[in-house]
Amino acid sequence: MLLGYTTARLKLGDYYYYGHGTDVDYETAALHYRLASEQQHSSQAMFNLGYMHEHGLGMKKDFHLAKRFYDMAAESSIDAQAPTSLALANLGMKFWLDVCSEYLEMVHKLGLDSLLGKDWDLYLMAFVAGLLGLLVLIYRARQQQELERSQRRQRQQELELQRQREEQQQAEEQQAEEQRAEEQAQQQELELQRQREEQQQAEEQQAEEQRAEEQAQQQQFPETSNQTGEEAELQDQQQ
Repeated sequence: MLLGYTTARLKLGDYYYYGHGTDVDYETAALHYRLASEQQHSSQAMFNLGYMHEHGLGMKKDFHLAKRFYDMAAESSIDAQAPTSLALANLGMKFWLDVCSEYLEMVHKLGLDSLLGKDWDLYLMAFVAGLLGLLVLIYRARQQQELERSQRRQRQQELELQRQREEQQQAEEQQAEEQRAEEQAQQQELELQRQREEQQQAEEQQAEEQRAEEQAQQQQFPETSNQTGEEAELQDQQQ
C-alpha cells in the first residue's frame, strides 16, 4: 500500500532515522529513502541518502556517492537546488580537508619536518591558498568571458529581430504602395472609361442632331422644288 505514496515512504524513513515511535535504525531509514528515490524519484529521499553517505549513517561513508545523490536531487527538483548547492559546497570542503589531512599524515610519516623545516606546512598551505586563488581568478575570468559571449549573442539576436522587423515593415509598406498604385490605376481606368462613354454619348447626340437637321432640310426641299416648277410654267405661258 505504501509503494505508491512518496510522502508515506519518506515518513517511514524519518521515523526510523529520528527514532519516532521506534528505535533509531539508519539502515532501515536508508532502505525506505532508497525505495522512495528509485520508485517515486523523490528529491527529498535523494538528498537524505546523500547526507547519510556524507556522514556514514547506516551505510559506508562515501563522498562520491553523496555527491551523486545530491546532484540527482538537484536535477529532479528546482526547489532542491539551493540546499543541494550548500550541501555540495560543504561536501567539497570536507573532501579537500580529508585529502589534506591524509597528505599531512603521509608527510609526517616520511619525516619531512627534518628536511623542510618545522614551518613547511604553513608554506604549503600558503601555496595551496594561492593556487586556489588563482583557480578562482581563472574561473571568474571564464565566467566573465561566458557572460560577454552571452551578451554578444543576445545583442546579435536583438539585431536580427530588429532587422526582421524592419524587413517586415518594408514589405508591408511596399505592399501598401503596390495596393495604392493598383487603386490609382483602377481609378484612372474608370476615369478613361467614363470619358469614352461621355465622348460616345456626345458623338451619338451630335449624329442625332445631324440626322434631325437633314430631315428638316429634306422636308424643306420639296416646297422649294414646287415653287420652281410653278415659276417655270408661268414663264412658258407668257411666252
